[in-house]
Amino acid sequence: MSLQERFDYMHWLDAAMVIDERIKDRHIVLANMERQRYFLHCAGAEQIQETHLFLPFMEVTASNGKHVQSRSFGPYMQGAINVETMKALAFTPETAALLSGEALELLSSPNCPSDVMDILLSPAQMTLQIHESIGHPLELDRILGDERNYAGWSFVELSDFGKLQYGSSLLNVLGSS
Repeated sequence: MSLQERFDYMHWLDAAMVIDERIKDRHIVLANMERQRYFLHCAGAEQIQETHLFLPFMEVTASNGKHVQSRSFGPYMQGAINVETMKALAFTPETAALLSGEALELLSSPNCPSDVMDILLSPAQMTLQIHESIGHPLELDRILGDERNYAGWSFVELSDFGKLQYGSSLLNVLGSS
């Protein structure tokens, strides 16, 4: 896909986002990163590795003058940039228009209820929640304060290891990497 074809495709996506005057900001990125690595081994082996990363991204922001809402979409893949790949990733004008529609819907959506209630989380959302609320606070670099300027401190102290009850006694989390 030539540079001009990329610009034309991005313009096509941008035009699809403009579905309402409340759409105030739009971003479309078609980034392509090529990496070459040269591996050498002390036994004499060598290898050249070439990687092509395609990083498309769209974001739209809507405002009604009182509230602002944004929606984004950014599939990620390895491979070359071409129209077939973008369609396979749903990086299309239909998705661009859908993002705008969702941002507009969010402008008029009621706030999330604040009652005590049961919720169902998708596995992906549950994984993210566990990672954010349990994983990050237990990272040693946060506990020791090494990341305090970037990601903040942890409420967990080094002396808490082996003693701190994290959540209720019903909570059982096992991590592996």
